[in-house]
Amino acid sequence: MARGYTEECIRKAGSLIEHEDPNVSLKAVTFLMDRAWGKPTQPISGDDDGPPLKNLVEVRFVKPEDRRGG
Repeated sequence: MARGYTEECIRKAGSLIEHEDPNVSLKAVTFLMDRAWGKPTQPISGDDDGPPLKNLVEVRFVKPEDRRGG
């Protein structure tokens, strides 16, 4: 049902680009650019001076009986 409002939402955001409040305008621009081109990727780093981390943590959800071996 929400997807039925897609065109209306995009038009509304487009009309807010020229809004007098710069915060409203920036949010509209960000919304439209994120939908058009995707959000920019951000590297994950361990500390401010270090390089981006290469290893990511894998999370698995298991049923309680699986942990007992059965």
